[in-house]
Amino acid sequence: GVPRHSSAVRSVSCEAGPEDPVRLETFHAWMAALAEERSDDLYRIKGILSLEKSDSVYVFQGVCGELKGRAMRKWGEGE
Repeated sequence: GVPRHSSAVRSVSCEAGPEDPVRLETFHAWMAALAEERSDDLYRIKGILSLEKSDSVYVFQGVCGELKGRAMRKWGEGE
């Protein structure tokens, strides 16, 4: 369906390939800084990461400044 929210609501996305895995500590520090600096502007954060030194899919989501994440299944062939 068509989103029914204010035209002031925006989405932002970031993408990096599997050849550039993310350090979990760096990601958490970045998210904490973003939440602190822009907490009034952030409502929901969600995504999937390829982590350094891990072959598992890392899924995260955050609502109103609270961010949670965990490793899920192994990455599939070609993902």
